[in-house]
Amino acid sequence: IGKTIEIVGLRQDGSEFPVELSLAQWKAKDGVVFTAILRDITEHRQAEDALLASEARYRLLFTEMLDGFALHDILCDEKGQPVDYRFVQVNPAFERLTGLAAQDVVGKTVSEVLPDTEPRWIETYGQVALTGQPIQFEDYSQALDRTYWVTAFSPQHGQFAVIFEDITARVRAEAIRQRAEEALRASEKNALALAREKSDLLKEVTH
Repeated sequence: IGKTIEIVGLRQDGSEFPVELSLAQWKAKDGVVFTAILRDITEHRQAEDALLASEARYRLLFTEMLDGFALHDILCDEKGQPVDYRFVQVNPAFERLTGLAAQDVVGKTVSEVLPDTEPRWIETYGQVALTGQPIQFEDYSQALDRTYWVTAFSPQHGQFAVIFEDITARVRAEAIRQRAEEALRASEKNALALAREKSDLLKEVTH
């Protein structure tokens, strides 16, 4: 009495459905009166099941995605300028791509975790968190000695989330290729200059 419980109802076609039962009692002149209120909560239960399924899919995506993900709170000074940010949530790929364990970063600021972080990272993320404008960019983190391709967006004012991939190997390979091409061009240029000098020398000898 005075509580709400969930029971199973039976429709005319024999199918079952969830029912919310509320029982109450009060004293009347003729004695105690009991009331029962029944409410079909099928739609409510279906909505709950859909939400649970959605959360399960999100957790699966969050834990299995190959790209790193992290949610942060931006921290500002008394003038409203971004000066730091705090890690709120990270996925397993974040740990793999940064070498930082979730237990060592969540709840802490970047200045605590990576005190050598370049100010431009905080400035860039601060703009995203405070303006709501998403951004994509490539940048090198000196603190982690890695290059990342980053997509940053703001799920709500004062927060920013990032999805990123480590492109260090690709960037280094491209740098090596460019240096090799430059060396080849320089070698070809030197060879051409040497051939011209040899040709000019032969002309002088024959004349």
